[in-house]
Amino acid sequence: MKNLTLIYRKPTMQEILEAGSSRYTFILIVMLACFLMTPARIFGQAIEDEGETPKDPGFAKIVVIAKTTPNSVILRWAPNTPRGWRIGNRIGYKIERKTPDGNYTAINDTPIVAWMPDDIAHLMDKEKDHQYLGMVLNALWSDTTLIDILSTKELSPELQKQNYTLYGYALFAADNDTMTAQVAGLRFVDYKVKEGEKYTYRISLDTTFTYRIEAGETAVVVGKNDASYPPQEVKATGGDKRIELNWKPAKDDKYSGYMILRSDDKGKTYKNLIGQPIVLLIPKDESEKPIGAFTDTTVENYKTYKYKICGVDAFGTYGEAVQVEANARDLTPPIQPIAKNPEQIESKKIKLTWDYDKPEADMVGFVIERSSYADSCYHLITPKPLAVSARTYVDEKPSFDEPYYIVCAMDTAKNLSASLPMYAAIFDTVAPAVPTGLKGTVDTNGVVTLTWHKNKERSVLGYRVLRAHAADHEFEQLTGEVCIDTVYVDTIQIHSLTKHVYYRIAAVNKNYSPSQMSPILALKLPAVVPPEEPVFTDVTVTDTSVTLKWAKSSNPDLASQVLYRRVQDSLAWNKIATLPTTETSYVDKKVTQDVSYEYKLVSIDSMKLSSETSRYIIARPYDPGVRPAVQNVKATLKGKTAILKWTYKTKRNENYWFVIFRAEGKKPLAEYQSVTSKVSEFTDTSISTGSTYTYAVKVVTGKGAESPLSATSVITPGK
Repeated sequence: MKNLTLIYRKPTMQEILEAGSSRYTFILIVMLACFLMTPARIFGQAIEDEGETPKDPGFAKIVVIAKTTPNSVILRWAPNTPRGWRIGNRIGYKIERKTPDGNYTAINDTPIVAWMPDDIAHLMDKEKDHQYLGMVLNALWSDTTLIDILSTKELSPELQKQNYTLYGYALFAADNDTMTAQVAGLRFVDYKVKEGEKYTYRISLDTTFTYRIEAGETAVVVGKNDASYPPQEVKATGGDKRIELNWKPAKDDKYSGYMILRSDDKGKTYKNLIGQPIVLLIPKDESEKPIGAFTDTTVENYKTYKYKICGVDAFGTYGEAVQVEANARDLTPPIQPIAKNPEQIESKKIKLTWDYDKPEADMVGFVIERSSYADSCYHLITPKPLAVSARTYVDEKPSFDEPYYIVCAMDTAKNLSASLPMYAAIFDTVAPAVPTGLKGTVDTNGVVTLTWHKNKERSVLGYRVLRAHAADHEFEQLTGEVCIDTVYVDTIQIHSLTKHVYYRIAAVNKNYSPSQMSPILALKLPAVVPPEEPVFTDVTVTDTSVTLKWAKSSNPDLASQVLYRRVQDSLAWNKIATLPTTETSYVDKKVTQDVSYEYKLVSIDSMKLSSETSRYIIARPYDPGVRPAVQNVKATLKGKTAILKWTYKTKRNENYWFVIFRAEGKKPLAEYQSVTSKVSEFTDTSISTGSTYTYAVKVVTGKGAESPLSATSVITPGK
């Protein structure tokens, strides 16, 4: 059956009186008050206490469910609209069972209808403690207008709401009690069955009515029922004189509610703790499961109780139960101690004092806890509780890191009640050791990073950092509060006439007693202005070298000088030397004659800042006009011909030729002939017998350069 919305309107006294007899007024009011707090489920479906009354569709269908025993079939049914229910109450229901030939035969002699008010009242006289009869009496007969619904074509919205609410009451009561279902005319037991056989039942209105009510059917096998599932995730949690039970619905979730039973004798016997089943509220979010909860407040602390939780189906029978056990315990802490101001005694001991009036009977004593923080992280420092009569405690080994204390009263259940936190500072007159390992760096943005070693004393709170711009000046403290780290970052102005900045640090303990100052740390300021450029003062060239001289940069932070060279009018400069700061000259021997070179010089300081480039100069090694002498000159005779040979080596790529010198007899050497550089011999055919001839060779270039005259060679033809 679809979900229904429960809308409750409390009946008036007159309505209750109209139900039959005023002697049942009190019972009806009690039953209704109990029901008000319990949202219902019908055949396992929820009736929610919110929303508008659903619109009547103009017809109804009878919903039927069945349950079997080895010798019976129990039927439960109800129309699925409030109007259909009212009509069925008056006309009654016919129950038919299918025969082997496929036909249906009625198995009830008279229509099954709801009981009349007097009949219910007489039953209530017998069942004085029954909790559902008054509820169904009110639902069936409390409103005479609704009783005459057969002759009413339409109901007002108010009556629709009222009828819908009473419909929910009746079905809820019938779901949870077999007697009430019988009284409501919604239950029948067929005993004329055989175990193992299958039967099909049809339940319909005894006579047709203008408001159509469709018949409902169900089929069963006698003795065979669906599995009965227990509730899930059942837990029992003990509190102070209370035990809380929690569970989730059974897997099939077909129960109308859940019953709770308790055993006080270790599981030998159980009794019902609640008068009616607990119905689980259905969450709005369908993805969430309903949760059951019940708190038993009729328990004693430290006594173990066993509980059974089981579902109750629409036939009023219990499903499979889950058993859990728990015990309540004392969770009420003792009275809070009143702490006084702590005091330091002797050199390093802390004395705590507190007041405590009228200790409870279950008091065990006091424990002391200590922490670094006022509001958290306390830990026990007393190995066992102090006596109940104790009002003082001396901490023999207090900690500078944990100055906060609390005094806790403890009872036999180990419940603690803490005093307000107490702050106990230890006044240490011994100054900390001088900090060590101070070092630092300064970058080009003026950011100074200082680091140092942490002191070993636990009483050290932090450090003070001081700075000066001269070692003999007074140091200025930079830290308003102590620096608790071993790293400190400072910023300074590096565009300064001073070349260093100076730092010192001192350790401070928790009593703010400072140590002696550390040794002074001098940090060199980085150069942010590049050095001035050098100036060439002289250049000297020879045919094999270029000698450069210059005036170096006057920057005291000068680190090196770099000399560059290039061939005139070319683009690329080549570094030819990195020179120490003491050098003011350089001889370049890797030069070529008649090639013009350009030179420039750059100064670099210790921060690798480069000066502007010096003005470059030009130097050209010259050609002296002297070439190497011709070697191995030798003249020989071949008949009436003189053959002159020689050798010549040069590295120059230039145009040159050989000039032959000859002298006849005692005449001086004179130019005689010339040959190209491609040959190294000469043939002289103009010689005479009887004369002496002297030969020599020299080189002459196209630019006018000459070699010295070679050694001579002499021949005498005819001899």
